[in-house]
Amino acid sequence: MQNANKFKIYIANEIEVKENDYQKIKDNLNKNPSATVVLLFLKSHVVRDVMTELHKTLKPWRYLFIGSEAFGTRTDVLADNPNLEGTITLSLQMKPLTGNSKFESYLYNRLNSIDTDINPWTKHYFEQKKSCYLAESYDKQSGSKCSDIAEEYNDKDYQPELWTSFAINAMFALLQGSEKAFIELCGHESQSLCNRYTDKTEIEIVLEKIKAVKMVIDEKTTNFQSV
Repeated sequence: MQNANKFKIYIANEIEVKENDYQKIKDNLNKNPSATVVLLFLKSHVVRDVMTELHKTLKPWRYLFIGSEAFGTRTDVLADNPNLEGTITLSLQMKPLTGNSKFESYLYNRLNSIDTDINPWTKHYFEQKKSCYLAESYDKQSGSKCSDIAEEYNDKDYQPELWTSFAINAMFALLQGSEKAFIELCGHESQSLCNRYTDKTEIEIVLEKIKAVKMVIDEKTTNFQSV
């Protein structure tokens, strides 16, 4: 809203979207029929239901929708709603996590190796998530024995969850930025968090280091800057 005012862009209407309550969206849109460009800020699991509802009820169809990753990577939304032809979607270009990527190989190896000196939480997490236990697990009280839970990450056709790439890049940015802040505040030789790092008055230094991180996320020239 503030940026819109700064660039003298008039916002005719701001519509709150509640999950499973989409009928009123059409009426709210039609309150300002001359405002035909609609920016979407919706969760990925909501955008399909909203577009399906509007596709059924908006007549005549006069709107141009602009959506983010939650919309731009959902080809299924566009396929079933022909009126959405011409919709603009914006998405960061990132290397897809498909076809046995390093991330998938990492998970597969972690779930198959008995070595737990690196990220020992991995197996425990999947046991909890799948309600089962792995063969070499000490605790065998979490349901039944896991059945090939690692194999899905060894499949060349494996399709990761939409937000996996974002979570991985965000985590790398967080770790790199916090490490730089740690070195500046505590020094290279410090083996633990120093008082300056945990001091609330120094939190801005940590945040600025994280926000300043830039990453190449598509193996070409695209820079990612955390915000």
